[in-house]
Amino acid sequence: MKLLLGIVVAIVTLKWWPDIPEISTSLMGSFITLVILLALRKHVSVFFIGLTLGCLVASSSAALFTFKTISAQTVAQNITIAGKVGSLFTAEKRQTSVIFDVDTVNGRKLTTFETFRVRLYWRSDQPVKQGQRWEMTARLREPYGRLNEAGFDAETYFLSRHIHAKGSVLTAEMLDDSVSYRQQLFEKVTNEIRDYPSFRYLVALGFGERFLLQQSDWMKLRDTGLAHLLAISGLHIGLAFFFGYSVTKLLLPLLFRHDQGLWVAAMVGLFFALGYAWMAGFSLTAQRALIALITFSLIRQTGFSVSPFNTFLMVLSVVLVVDPLSIFSASFWLSFGAVFVLCLMSLVGQKRRCDDIENSVNSNEGIEKSGLLIPSLKRYFKLLFQMQCFLTVGMLPFMWAWFGGISMTSILYNLFAVPLVSLITVPLVLLALLISPLVADNWVWMAVDWSLRPLLFALETASFGWLSIERVPWLWLLIFIITVFLWLTLKMRRFPLLFGALVTVLVMWEGGADDADSWKVDVLDVGHGLAVLIEKEGEAVLYDTGGAWSSGSIVESVVSPILQSRGSRLVGLILSHRDNDHAGGMAWAIDNLEPQWVRISENHPDMFPCQRGERWEWNGLQFSALYPLALVDEARNPDSCVVLVTDGIHSVMLTGDMPIAGESYLVAHEEELDTDVLIVPHHGSKTSSSVEFIERVQPQAAIASTGRYTPWNLPHPDVVARYEHRNIDWYETGMHGQVSVQFSPSSWRILSRRLDLEAFWYRKMFGRPKRKE
Repeated sequence: MKLLLGIVVAIVTLKWWPDIPEISTSLMGSFITLVILLALRKHVSVFFIGLTLGCLVASSSAALFTFKTISAQTVAQNITIAGKVGSLFTAEKRQTSVIFDVDTVNGRKLTTFETFRVRLYWRSDQPVKQGQRWEMTARLREPYGRLNEAGFDAETYFLSRHIHAKGSVLTAEMLDDSVSYRQQLFEKVTNEIRDYPSFRYLVALGFGERFLLQQSDWMKLRDTGLAHLLAISGLHIGLAFFFGYSVTKLLLPLLFRHDQGLWVAAMVGLFFALGYAWMAGFSLTAQRALIALITFSLIRQTGFSVSPFNTFLMVLSVVLVVDPLSIFSASFWLSFGAVFVLCLMSLVGQKRRCDDIENSVNSNEGIEKSGLLIPSLKRYFKLLFQMQCFLTVGMLPFMWAWFGGISMTSILYNLFAVPLVSLITVPLVLLALLISPLVADNWVWMAVDWSLRPLLFALETASFGWLSIERVPWLWLLIFIITVFLWLTLKMRRFPLLFGALVTVLVMWEGGADDADSWKVDVLDVGHGLAVLIEKEGEAVLYDTGGAWSSGSIVESVVSPILQSRGSRLVGLILSHRDNDHAGGMAWAIDNLEPQWVRISENHPDMFPCQRGERWEWNGLQFSALYPLALVDEARNPDSCVVLVTDGIHSVMLTGDMPIAGESYLVAHEEELDTDVLIVPHHGSKTSSSVEFIERVQPQAAIASTGRYTPWNLPHPDVVARYEHRNIDWYETGMHGQVSVQFSPSSWRILSRRLDLEAFWYRKMFGRPKRKE
């Protein structure tokens, strides 16, 4: 088992490797190291041999992903690709986002190692369905994403799902209109169930497609702790296996004597699991569950007695060797974290099992009075309750790391939801999918819908239950969990011990408070736009909100998660002007973040003015509005509100989209323009950042908020050269991700997300773009 442990440790650490060697170097180095270790195996722990094997597997997988990503790119012109559509078409989803498996580039058939997967932005007049073969001209880009300290991480999402590029379709021609059987079945079923109240959950349970679930649905699932039940996941693949195994086992006495054909039940169970995984499109979650089930079944079929922890380690090592990039998926950590917690539960239960058996043998009063059914139900619900308690406590680190909180009501909801979904809903879904190609299945889907009605009602009542724990240091969470585990395993039943652990966590709840004299400025990575957070003493002021679109906004997807992860409260909002890329999220921010005050360079009855001469103080910081000269009815670029923020020692200038005319006025009329950090005007456009302005401001660092690929090709190379020629440190969010400036009375420093805080190999793949568009 030391060998397997070494393999697991090596692969898991891949997430934090700073660099990846070339695949040839990796293979040669690992081979030489392995030969040396094997030669010295009598003097070297097997664990180190496992580490070497794990490093070989991890580096090879990462190098292959990098190779495919590089192969997918073109630097000079658009590319012609051909392949098959890998995602389902739905009337609700249309074709805005399509997964496409490429096997031909510019007429050349790719080898197995060269084929790659791309996510395409595709608007087509005709349906683009799974299984169809197309040839198209596309513009491909790296699988990059906005990089901030919180919010959705697109880069690790692409990495975990083996998506090697993203891009947009320019022209397309269908080569083969044959669609997959899964697409045909999906269309048949969705037409039948479209009018059911639980339609969006039926699609998630039947086909693993979650696109119909709205943000409000996910919030309710989070608050109730039921997200794992209402979309195909590893749990449902396991239930499909259990369903097939149990039904076959019941029928075995008709075919075999005693237990001679138990392997048949296992094979049928795997067949059901395989079919359900296929319905889910063989998503990575389903693939991991299948691998785990096959490994577990093989272990059981050998007849050897293997402890739960050793079984867990064997399954985990096989899953990681097959797909090392699974470590970048939240579902991997949550699923295996839950299994590990249940292994701990089994360890605790082993110490009580003998006593329970002895008590049940010596005392038959309960059975005599109530029969066999009631005690069995009591034991079942007791076990279920214990399992939920263990999961609630044991999953704290995982929930804290990925979601910043935990559902306090999940125990109650899961007590009735787990039996309902496991014993009724999922078997009915499997039955409906099984008979759908053969006979009418409306009645089965109707039964599935009715089985979900109690859950839908429960979700509608889920207006509370989520406990945010962002401000709790991870070390104290770990101490709390270890204390509870010792309390259970060592039978330390005295209440003061557990009470003391809880008090310790509560006392340290605000233990991470910042220095009262320190403050921070974050230029967030928002693409083409601007959003700057100024934070001090647990409160924040937001300068501009970034853009908004029909289904969301930057302030909702980036700013709000960051504030939540820090436990900060937004008290002020400054809008430079009305353009969407600067003020698109204004309404959402005001309605949901509820700032105490808002400033803008417009005539607005409900907002404070932001014009030259306005000064105010907040948490010891002085804000001075330098521009514009007068308010207008609708502020645009020339009316951008320019603000200087200082603590009396250090300063930052926020410039919005101020043009050269505004810069010239400040140069002529402002005596003190010197600042430590300058937010580059107008994203580095050549219509701003004049030489006179730069030389008067004399910043030590300049930060431009830019998109990686935009129609405006910002920042302009001449503007970048002006700053760098004067030895001014240059940062741009499109290349560096979120840029943070930390101030203290004695010093200040700048840290970028991509090059400093997360300088890992998969972040370094995205440096300065090789071409602009």
